[in-house]
Amino acid sequence: PRGYEDVGVRNLPVNLVCSVLLERGWLKYNSGKYDEAMEYFLEAAMKGSANAFNAVAVYYKEGHGYEKNPQKAFQWFRYAAEMGYASAQRNLGDCYMKGYGVKENPEEALRWYLRACEEENAKAQYAVGKCYAEKYAELKISEKEAQNKAFEYYKQAADQRLDTAQVALAEYYAKGIGCEKDKDEAIELYKKAASQGNKDAQMIIDDLLKSQEHKEAIPIKKGKKNSAE
Repeated sequence: PRGYEDVGVRNLPVNLVCSVLLERGWLKYNSGKYDEAMEYFLEAAMKGSANAFNAVAVYYKEGHGYEKNPQKAFQWFRYAAEMGYASAQRNLGDCYMKGYGVKENPEEALRWYLRACEEENAKAQYAVGKCYAEKYAELKISEKEAQNKAFEYYKQAADQRLDTAQVALAEYYAKGIGCEKDKDEAIELYKKAASQGNKDAQMIIDDLLKSQEHKEAIPIKKGKKNSAE
C-alpha cells in the first residue's frame, strides 16, 4: 500500500506493522476510499492479522467497492475465526445462522457463538441467547430449557451494556420468560437501552409514558352511594 514504507514502519515488529496497516486501512475506509483501504487490509492479512481477515470478509459481505460475495465473505470469516478472533467467530456464527455463503446450520452457529463468548464478546452472548430463543427445535432442546439459556446469555450481554440485549432481557422480565416476572426491572432495562439510542426501547418507553399520562388525565368517577346506606 502507498505510504506503507514511511516512518520506519517496515522495521517495526510484525504485530505493530499490522496495527499500523489496519489503522490506515480504517482511515481510508471511513473516508470512502475503499480500494485503498482494501490494499492495507490485504497486506495486514498476508502478515497474519486475524483482524484484517475479518475486515476483508466484511468487504465481501457489504460490497464496498466490490461485488458482494457471500461465499468469499464466509471463507474469510472462517480464516479469522479459526485464528481465534472473537468478532470473526461471531460473524461466522451469523453466516451459519442465516445461511449466508453456507448452508444454514443452527448447531454450527451456536458452536461458533459460544467460542466467541469465551472472550466475553457481548454481541456473541446476545447471539447465543437469540439462537436458543429462535432455534431450540433445531437444537433439539425443550422450549423451557431454551428460554432459561436465552435468559442467561441475554443477561450476560445486557450486563455489558449491549442495548439490544437489554431490550431482549427486558421483554423476558416483562413476560416472565426464563425468570420471575418483574415489570420494574423490565422498565429499568428499557430505560438503559433507550439512553443508548435504541429506537425500540425509546418507543416502548414513550408508549409507557403516554399510557401513564392517559391514565392520569382520566377523571376518576366516584360511584353513587347505595340508597340503602
